[in-house]
Amino acid sequence: MKHIKSIYLSGASLATGILLAMAFPDKGFTPLVFFAFFPLLWVEDYVSRSKAARISKRERTEKPQKFYIFGYAYLAFLTWNIIVDYWIWYSSPAAILCWTVNALLQALTFCAFHWCRTYLRFQTLKTYLLFIVFWLGFEYFHFNWDVSFPWLTLGNYFSVLPNWVQWYEYTGVLGGSLWILLVNVLFFVWVKMMIQKVRKVKSWKKSIFSAFIAIILFIPIAYSSYIFQKEDTSAQKTDEIEVVAVQPNIDPYGEQYSISPQQAIDRMLTLASYKITPNTRFVVTPESMIQEYMWEHLITQYSSVTQIKSFLSEHPKITLIAGVSSFSLLPPTDTLRTGVRFRFNPPAPSADGTYPGGYTFSDYKKNHIPYLAHNAVIVLDTSENIPIYHKSKLTPAVEIMPFISYFPFLEKLALDLGGTVGTLGIDTAEKVFTNSTVPVSGIICYESIYGDFVRKFVKNGAELLFISTNDGWWKNTAGHRQHLSFARLRAIETRREIARSANTGISCFIDKKGRMFYATPYGEKAAIRQTMHPSKEITFYTKYGDYIGRAMLPFSLLMIMFTIIVAIVRCVKRKSR
Repeated sequence: MKHIKSIYLSGASLATGILLAMAFPDKGFTPLVFFAFFPLLWVEDYVSRSKAARISKRERTEKPQKFYIFGYAYLAFLTWNIIVDYWIWYSSPAAILCWTVNALLQALTFCAFHWCRTYLRFQTLKTYLLFIVFWLGFEYFHFNWDVSFPWLTLGNYFSVLPNWVQWYEYTGVLGGSLWILLVNVLFFVWVKMMIQKVRKVKSWKKSIFSAFIAIILFIPIAYSSYIFQKEDTSAQKTDEIEVVAVQPNIDPYGEQYSISPQQAIDRMLTLASYKITPNTRFVVTPESMIQEYMWEHLITQYSSVTQIKSFLSEHPKITLIAGVSSFSLLPPTDTLRTGVRFRFNPPAPSADGTYPGGYTFSDYKKNHIPYLAHNAVIVLDTSENIPIYHKSKLTPAVEIMPFISYFPFLEKLALDLGGTVGTLGIDTAEKVFTNSTVPVSGIICYESIYGDFVRKFVKNGAELLFISTNDGWWKNTAGHRQHLSFARLRAIETRREIARSANTGISCFIDKKGRMFYATPYGEKAAIRQTMHPSKEITFYTKYGDYIGRAMLPFSLLMIMFTIIVAIVRCVKRKSR
């Protein structure tokens, strides 16, 4: 076969990375993603055929040309990561680690497909179906481990085109990934088919295959557009709930440290007061809006809470959702939990002189008082009860240090983004706040990019979703706009309306079809009001979650194990000759 220089193969790999980046939200041209993998698949196909030629011509004297697919794949995916996620650099130079590790995982996934193809020698279409299985398995795995970063999940590409993916209520975001991969593979196989000689592939087969690609590409869009345009008759006037979302615009790099917690609360309440009416039932505020670090057993004694309670006494029908950094004491013997910390002096006891669980200071060892730190949201109203939810999907390297159970020294490397540093304590269940007008849940920042996680709040009874976030760490870059757009997919997957409160923006309301309303400008103080419609509907995706990924991941592992066995058997046979 004719040799192609490495520089051309590198250029094709680079093209895949650039195409994937050019299609990504929020300003990309989305249709490019359907063809973005084509250059890299062409490189992989050439490398595979080159290896086959090398094996079949061992006797030739000319030294065969060697290619290493990992290098080409890594170049493609590193380019993709850097262009799309450049904004991480604004929060920390550790962005370099994020880019390189994420690209490494993606390249290894692609290499696993290449390796299985080499040894199993499947026919063309079967081979590339294997690529789809491997990639979907990787994306699911990337949702569920300590270094989880599903930002580049392929299904996220349609977050700016909700009218294309209304069927996410059945498949979730992995359905979009499957769609993209399938079209890429079919397009690549179609091009290979079209350039072959007519005697090898009959023209009628090419026509049928072309029609099949068109169906796969356009039927989901047509079906989704029909649902998108269809009038929603499920919402009733009696179910309307008025909600206000606040955007205080406190600069996390400067102003956060120059104003007092009371000034921050005053700004939030002043903004809210401009929008609340006698019909307002909820006020939603950003992540870490309360800037006092609170012991949870003393939470009613802090000035910020007192300040908010005073405001609510004038508006007794309102429930306020507020972000807070908190601490919770652990029982004296509970010292093995992930994220446990120790302090020398205990906080003040509760009013009855005891600590949570009825313990006294004498129950603790001196200088050995265990506690957990949390990123949380609390629910405040005129009652004495203050429910609290601890963020459970933590940001890697900021709120959770990966693998600290095995490597405890990593805890010292946690990044400081202005909050509590190091591994945080989490809730073990997705909480629903039921002491308010309707059952609601508070989603905290990074959690909103996990469809399978968010749908559990809905499954547990949440009828409205409130997202509290602080995207100011990334400044006015694509990062905060991408984060916003992903929330639109959560609304479609669960058919729940969302109120989003972001410290510096963008705050907005999102309806069940992923449409945004009253989106605020970035970097401005604002408050917005919307009438929302609670829902009790349970979608197929809410009920079953990421079933696509759960099926693909074990199948991927089985294929790798099978390939290893085949490789060993062939090696033994060669040595026995």
